[in-house]
Amino acid sequence: MVSIDVKFKCSSLVALPVSCRSAACLCLNMRRPSALSRNHYFVIGLLLGLVLSCYIPQDIWELVQQEECPQEAAENLLIERFGQDVEPHLNLINKPLAAKKPGIKQYSYSLNRHARNNKDFSVLAKEQAFQNATTVYPVAVPEDFYRLHAYFSKHHLEMVQQRGYALEHKSYRIANGSISNNILEIRWPLGVPPASAPETRHDILTWQLINGTHSFLPNAEHVVAPLSRIDALDFEKVLEIALQYAAQKHPKLQYHSLHTAYRKFDSTRGMDYQLHLNFHGPAQNRLLLKSFEVIKPLGRVEVVPSPYVTESTRIAILVPTFEHQVLDSIEFVEQYERTCMHNQDNTFLLLIFLYRLNSPSKGEEDPFKSLKTLALDLSSKYKTDGSRIAWVSVRLPEQLSADVDVDKLVLHNSMYASQQLLSLAVTDLALPKIGLESLVLIGTPGMSFKTDFLNRVRMNTIQGFQVYAPIGFQMYPCRWAHFCKECETCDVSQSTGYFDRRNHDVIAFYSRDYVQARKLLDPQGLPIVRSDLDIELLLTAPQRPSGVKSILDMFVAAQHNVHILRGAEPNLRFGLAVRNYIERAGDLQELQPPEECEDQCIHLASRKQIGDAIIRYEDRTIVHK
Repeated sequence: MVSIDVKFKCSSLVALPVSCRSAACLCLNMRRPSALSRNHYFVIGLLLGLVLSCYIPQDIWELVQQEECPQEAAENLLIERFGQDVEPHLNLINKPLAAKKPGIKQYSYSLNRHARNNKDFSVLAKEQAFQNATTVYPVAVPEDFYRLHAYFSKHHLEMVQQRGYALEHKSYRIANGSISNNILEIRWPLGVPPASAPETRHDILTWQLINGTHSFLPNAEHVVAPLSRIDALDFEKVLEIALQYAAQKHPKLQYHSLHTAYRKFDSTRGMDYQLHLNFHGPAQNRLLLKSFEVIKPLGRVEVVPSPYVTESTRIAILVPTFEHQVLDSIEFVEQYERTCMHNQDNTFLLLIFLYRLNSPSKGEEDPFKSLKTLALDLSSKYKTDGSRIAWVSVRLPEQLSADVDVDKLVLHNSMYASQQLLSLAVTDLALPKIGLESLVLIGTPGMSFKTDFLNRVRMNTIQGFQVYAPIGFQMYPCRWAHFCKECETCDVSQSTGYFDRRNHDVIAFYSRDYVQARKLLDPQGLPIVRSDLDIELLLTAPQRPSGVKSILDMFVAAQHNVHILRGAEPNLRFGLAVRNYIERAGDLQELQPPEECEDQCIHLASRKQIGDAIIRYEDRTIVHK
C-alpha cells in the first residue's frame, strides 16, 4: 500500500491503489462544513470514502484548467490545485460510472454484509456481476483490501499459467514432429534448460533405481542403501503428484502399485524422475503399465550474504598424536617446517601428546622425547619470525591404554580407528590453550598439505557463520601394489587415489563456535571434557545423541546457527601412514581388516586396477605384456 499525502491547507489527500481490472480508483472521504464557499477549504480523509472512476479526475482537471483558480494555488503544486478546485465540481461524482468511449460499459460491485462474510473472494468470483465489475466498494476495513489483493493476485497468476500452457501447446502444434527440436529449441518443460551434455564418458549422468525406501547402486561402494528422510519424503510427494495427473489423464484407471522408478540429478536442470506405475484397467483381470516423467527444476539462485574474511588470519593447527604415531608425527613436523615456518606463513602448531595411563612423560623413557626435541629446536630456529611449535599432554583412560596392534589400525581411514569420539575430548582439552577467538584446524600426523589449502581454510571458515570440513585425497600405496608410479606431487586422478568422504578427522572452525555447539549438546548426554579424568565419562556416556562420532557429527547434531561446508580438497592428501608402514617392512598381504572397519577402511587400488590385476593373474600369457 502506497500513500501520497497532499496538503489541503489543513487536511490531506491519500491516494491508494485498489485492485480492479481496468481503472485506477481513488478512495476519498469528504466531510463538508455547514457553510462552504469558494474561499473556504474542505477536508478529505480516509474513512468510509468515495470511489471515483479514473475518468472523473480527468474531467475535473480539464475544468480546473478552464477556470480561474485561487491566487494561493498558483504558488503550490499542481496536485494541490486539483485538490483546491475539486469541490465546485463534485456534481460529477453523482454521475453513473461509465466510460467516455461509446460501446464500453463499466460497472461497480457493492460489498454487502453477506459478501464480507466470505473469507475467500473466489466464492464471489462465481457471480457474473462481480466478474463484470470494474470497481468494488466500499473497501472499509484493511481485511477487505488484503482479500481483494489476494484474490486478484491469484487471478492474474492463473491467467499467466493459462497463457504459458497455451504457448506450450501452440509450440508443439507448430513443430508437429516435422521440424527438429534442435531448430525450434522446444524443451520440456518450457523454461527449464536441457540436460548438460557430458564431455567424456566419465561425465555421463546415470539413472538411479529407487523405490519408496531404498536406492540401488547409489555409488561405487554399496549395492543397496536406504533413502534418507528427505529423499523419502521427496519421492512420496513426486508419486502423489504423478497419481493426481494420472487421475486426470486416465480417469477410468485405478492405481495398483509402483513398478519401477528412476531418478537423475543434473546440476543445470534439476531432479528428473521416471515413474512406471501399475493400474487396474476397465477389465480388472490384468494390469496396465503407464509411464510418467516428473521434474523438479532448480529453484531460484540466492546469494547468501556472509561476513568479510581475509587470507591473513592466523591458523592454530592442532595435531593429536598417539605413541605409535611418533615417526609419522616427526615427518609431519618436518613437512610443516618446509611449508609454513620456512615461508613465514601465519600459523601456529600445537601438538597433542596422547599418553597411555602408565607411560612416563619425562626423561629418556618419554615416548615423545624426540618429537619434543624437534619442536624446541624449530621454535628456537624461527623465533625471530614469530613461528613456534608447542605441545599439550593428555593422559588416556585405562580402556585406551592397552598395547596397540598397528597392523589392525593401518587400514582405518581415521587415525582414531573405532574411537573417533576421542577427537572431541582432545579438542576440549586443547582449546583453553589457544583462546576463544582463534581459527582452529584439527589435523592428523598422516596428512600432507600445501599453502593453498591453508588459504582455503581461512576463506571458508567464518566465525559465527560457517565450519569447513575438507574432503582429502587418499593416495594409493603405489609402491606396494605396483599399479602406478609413486610420487608426492602427482596429480589427482583415478589411478593415484580417491577422495575419502568418510574421513572426518580434518575440520576447521572457530573456537567460540565449537564451544557454543558443545554447550548445546552437554545437557543431551555429550559431556564436556574439562580434565583427563572426564575422557572416560565421554566415551561411556549412556544417553549421548545418536550418530555423534566426530566433531563434524557434533556440529550437525547441535543444529547450531553455522553452516557446514564440505568440499573436495586436492591439496590435502592422506596415505602417508600406509606408505611409512610399508617402508618399515610392513606387509599388507597378511593384514585382515577388523569387522568394524567395513565402512571405514581405505582403498588400496581402484576397481579398474584390481580388475586388470585379476585378469593378468588368470591369464598368465599376458603377465609380461
